[in-house]
Amino acid sequence: MNRMGGSMTLDAPNLALLPSAEAARHVQTLDMLRAISAALASDGDVTVLLRHVVERAAAFMEADHGAVWVWDEATSRLHPRAWVGFGDWIRTLVRSPGDGLAGLIARDRKGQRIADYPAHPAACREMLRRVAIRTAVGQPLLFQGRFLGAVILGRSRAQPAFTESDLATLDLFAAAAACAIEKAALYGRLLA
Repeated sequence: MNRMGGSMTLDAPNLALLPSAEAARHVQTLDMLRAISAALASDGDVTVLLRHVVERAAAFMEADHGAVWVWDEATSRLHPRAWVGFGDWIRTLVRSPGDGLAGLIARDRKGQRIADYPAHPAACREMLRRVAIRTAVGQPLLFQGRFLGAVILGRSRAQPAFTESDLATLDLFAAAAACAIEKAALYGRLLA
């Protein structure tokens, strides 16, 4: 069996060794990554690219809500840049480090899972007044070690709670979002 870094590679012979449901999930993952890569290769607007990433992440991970929060270096705050399952009211929310799930990720610079979001001390009360989020997961957007923001997903139902596997999958979406933000910043610097 081909192994790289302790995990099975996803080449055709190894997919045949997986149970059919697991193989189908891996194929879905690869298809999703191809679609996101194609979107990133386009000359699209960063907000459109981030919306594409969060919509794909929410659909793939069966989440009802999702948002990409972008870090503002000047104010040390997070601002929502793209979302799904929230109204336009979310654009008025700003998160500080430690405030809400996005703020926890900004403070700790690592992915987080929260099984019972409403009971969590860092839960965003304003958000909970507007939408029912029972369980949530998020990952930092990192590019070459620099913090660029966070991607957050939530489910309105308590079960199933997000798993460690979900956290790892969301990291793929976070990498795509970080690339979109960095691409836009690089393009802006080239035009300046």
